[in-house]
Amino acid sequence: MAIVDVRFLHTLPYFQEFSLTELARIGSQVHQRNFEANEMIYLAEQPVEAFYVVRHGRARVFESSAEGKEQVLFVVGQGATFNDAAVFDGGPNLASAQAIDPGAVLYVLPASLMARLAATDLRVTSAAIRTLASRARHLATLAADLSLQHLTQRVAKLLLEESRPAGGVTLTKQEIGTRVGTVREVVSRELRRLEQIGTITRGRDGIVQVDRRALNALLGSPEIAVTSPEERLAYLIAS
Repeated sequence: MAIVDVRFLHTLPYFQEFSLTELARIGSQVHQRNFEANEMIYLAEQPVEAFYVVRHGRARVFESSAEGKEQVLFVVGQGATFNDAAVFDGGPNLASAQAIDPGAVLYVLPASLMARLAATDLRVTSAAIRTLASRARHLATLAADLSLQHLTQRVAKLLLEESRPAGGVTLTKQEIGTRVGTVREVVSRELRRLEQIGTITRGRDGIVQVDRRALNALLGSPEIAVTSPEERLAYLIAS
């Protein structure tokens, strides 16, 4: 069994106020799991078993319908925790989780361990409140985006969030669709639209290069802040 990096645990919001000696005792109850790309971590509605920390790679937490449509709630990378809420309220898993990258590594903390710490240690309780409040803010923003923003704006916002320093985005159309609440065919249309107005370019390698200034203008330039999404597009075409 792989040895858990106690110093890494010390960087997590839940354990930053713990001594390394205390964390060594906690770490003895933690185990490491390795995942392949797209491997399921857990399923929604199943009994909660653990609290997860991303050591390497990324994972996505998502909802899915009976028809197979998916909506990604959030993507987590190194140092992020997930399945917190289900562990602390004692109910089933609230959503499903899946590894994204090949060789993803997670630390698995038993639900019983985290529930006991949250009930007996104010440091963990306080961190749980802050973490879950932040998660609630994220989900509120996601709900507002899905219900109030035009689809073109949702795609533009995601491309900005996922772009690398050089401006490249490597998400597939399917991945974009699950993040913005639509299907890949509609994503193709939106990418063509963004390309036509000069906010992105697409290469044969599938990488999308973004013009951050143009996408930010689409999302809320002061000159066009009070216009509709369609008028914003017309503004960008004309400018």
